[in-house]
Amino acid sequence: MAAIVFLLTAFILGYALTKSIFPKVSGFVRGTSEYFLLIPMWFYLGIIPITWAVYILATLLVGKVKGNVLLPANAIAIGTSLVISALLLFLSSRKEKALAKSEKAAEEENLKEKAGKGASGKNSKGKGRAGLRAAQDIGDKNSKNNKGSKDNTKVKKDRYARLTSAEMVFFILAAALIIFLMVESFHIKDGKIYVGLSVFSDFSPHLSMIRSFSRGTNFPAQYTPYAGSDIKYHFMFEFLAGNLEFLGLRLDYAFNVPSILGMLSTISLIYVFALKLSYRKLAGGLAVLFFLFRSSPSAFTYLASASKGNVKNTLLETMEFIGYTPNENWGLWNLNVYLNQRHLGFSLGVMILFVMFFTERFLEGAARLKERTSIANGGTLDLEKGFGGFFTALTKRISVFVKDSLFSLAGWKIRDKQFYGEGKGIVKRLSLGIIAGLYLGMLGFWNGAVVIAALLVLFMLAAAGDGRLEYLVTAIISVGLVLLQSHTFIEESPFGIKYQFGFIAENKTFFGVLDYIWLLTGAVLIVMFAAFVTQKGSRKYLILAYFIPFVFAFNVSMTIDVTVNHKYIMMSLMLLSVVEGEFIGEMFSKTKSLAKKAAYVLLVFVLIFTGAFEAKIIANRNEDKITEASGLTFDVDDPVTKWLIENTDSDDILLTSNYCMNNVILAGPSLYLQWPYYAWSAGYDTDYRAEQVKLMYSASSVSELKELVHENDISYIIVDSDNRMSEDYELNEDTIAEAFELVFHDDNRFLNIYKVD
Repeated sequence: MAAIVFLLTAFILGYALTKSIFPKVSGFVRGTSEYFLLIPMWFYLGIIPITWAVYILATLLVGKVKGNVLLPANAIAIGTSLVISALLLFLSSRKEKALAKSEKAAEEENLKEKAGKGASGKNSKGKGRAGLRAAQDIGDKNSKNNKGSKDNTKVKKDRYARLTSAEMVFFILAAALIIFLMVESFHIKDGKIYVGLSVFSDFSPHLSMIRSFSRGTNFPAQYTPYAGSDIKYHFMFEFLAGNLEFLGLRLDYAFNVPSILGMLSTISLIYVFALKLSYRKLAGGLAVLFFLFRSSPSAFTYLASASKGNVKNTLLETMEFIGYTPNENWGLWNLNVYLNQRHLGFSLGVMILFVMFFTERFLEGAARLKERTSIANGGTLDLEKGFGGFFTALTKRISVFVKDSLFSLAGWKIRDKQFYGEGKGIVKRLSLGIIAGLYLGMLGFWNGAVVIAALLVLFMLAAAGDGRLEYLVTAIISVGLVLLQSHTFIEESPFGIKYQFGFIAENKTFFGVLDYIWLLTGAVLIVMFAAFVTQKGSRKYLILAYFIPFVFAFNVSMTIDVTVNHKYIMMSLMLLSVVEGEFIGEMFSKTKSLAKKAAYVLLVFVLIFTGAFEAKIIANRNEDKITEASGLTFDVDDPVTKWLIENTDSDDILLTSNYCMNNVILAGPSLYLQWPYYAWSAGYDTDYRAEQVKLMYSASSVSELKELVHENDISYIIVDSDNRMSEDYELNEDTIAEAFELVFHDDNRFLNIYKVD
């Protein structure tokens, strides 16, 4: 199947890029299988550029080829990617052989020198013994080399051996949970499309966009819920899913497969990140749990109100999202976010990947800086000399940092050490900065919030680290690419940066916001405060750096709806889950007291209980029987959907009622105005179009109607029960029927489609 070929090509391209740019990156992983890092890298480094390539080619081919432009676009992108991959792998292989040959030659030269020195004894007997010893040395070396080749095989086996049975069980369970929730929320069964109750609202624009791309007509991209305008919404994940459907995957597989691969990559990288910081697998497992299941007192408060003897039923049968802060009952903070915003869960892995790599850079630089500043102020920071001595030493250290790092070339110069690679030259030494900039930049129209959050964290790391040129390169490239995309896709940006304190807290005073944060996050605040107090130096600063998107969310608004800032808070908590896992894992491992170990287990339970309870609520809401009862099942071969797919394209603008989810949406047509929230929150002027909809449906004369529909570039008008029962206007269908030809009628829905001539 072509879709499988596309995905395999993406992995091959990612593998070739990883091997070529970061040939020794597997050395980053310690204590577990390197494939927890490598497979996500192969996925992201391949899927993002090849998807962009297909989109750009399809757009360029519009009007130049007959039929669906995705066919030649995919053929060119796949073929080119395979050629590039082959070339990169060939060059990498040559480089490895040349390196091995030079190392062997150097080793032989050293042996000859040793043998020559041994043979220069004073008598022939000594020479003989020395020569014999030299020969034996060479033999031993060769023997060791041969043994080393066997050891290499053993090392390869050890890569799997380091993957313990506990890890396997843990990740199988985590993967099973993600796959179950993804598939349950959206799947096709017995000829019907099931759209879960917990996701249907967000899926309306997503599925519409996916179908518009798979039909091969939405190029250049426009936002189907608000047709005929530019596209202000990040759409590339929907394009990926649409392309996979075009290439042969069934709609649910086309949407679920990249969603699942993205989420599995995210949790895999979180695990590697926590393990890298702590060298404890327990910390990695805890970090994944803290990411999947949020901390909040909500579940405890909710269960406290349950009647006696009804707690079990409450735990198992609750259908509504719980919460005691504004919009918490939307499922705004739990796993459901990654189900209905698939592009977010997919994109988080890219953020983690580069924040993780730059965190190692930061810690290396912090160690060097600490050594320099310790020498400068005569020792390390401690409280043995009292607070006066401590703050005196701290002041000196800050002074040295400002002078010798922040405002010094030494703090900006490129490091000699490459990032898990080989080679010389400025490009090679800046490889991490360049690649991070390219991929974060390409991520702009996959999920822009992820790019902003990643750059905020990297800015904090750069401010207190060294080697800042690498960070600067990342910022310049990523921001440049995002601006280029914005200039291409957005005619006029509706967004701006403004100060807005308090996020969505009802009481926007300082203490009111603190109370809101406590009600929202609960015990994790105490854990992070304890971690901050007990951590030293650079580890304290990491907590502050990872916390910066959280601070951003409570002080800055970039969109018309500040509620969307919840993603920044979730991204901060995701990064802090790594520190949280490290802290609790270390405390648990160090103590020998069974009582303390039990206390830490109880703490973990408290931290994840609300999130785990909400996962069960999500499952309850998306059961097939609930989906059916909610009217959220749709026939795959629905006549309305089929007619629209066969008779319209993305240039045709349809006047409809303000649909949320139905068979019209599933055809992927360009609607004049879908449910207004989608377009409004993306920055479009929905008020004007809402008024125009009223005027067109209620027009009292043919001339008035024709003038309105031509002004708004309407191609088709759909009239159904929603229009006939509308409270916003009085439908005048007789005028529509008199003015335009009826081209489709559905008796079951009393739905008519009129073609505007």
